[in-house]
Amino acid sequence: MEAQLSNRGQKALEVLKAGGKFRKALETQFKGGEKFAMRLRDANGQVVKGVGFQTFYELVDAKVLSYQRPYDAVGSAWPQEWVLCGEGMLPTTSKF
Repeated sequence: MEAQLSNRGQKALEVLKAGGKFRKALETQFKGGEKFAMRLRDANGQVVKGVGFQTFYELVDAKVLSYQRPYDAVGSAWPQEWVLCGEGMLPTTSKF
């Protein structure tokens, strides 16, 4: 499975194995306004540059991600998080 991933996909997989997660959240823009952004964050919460929604969908297609609902999430404007599939976890299969 890992051999079929792109370089960015392999980089993201390494970060996820080390405790990172993909996070989709509403972010405020520099010039005002808001938009949803998909970011890969490492175990310390720092954004991993160069990895975004395309890599996320590549890992969804490879069935290595599982949705993790944040404990305080209510509604669609709250952050959504995806982690590496572990034992007993179902992979994410839909395109959000």
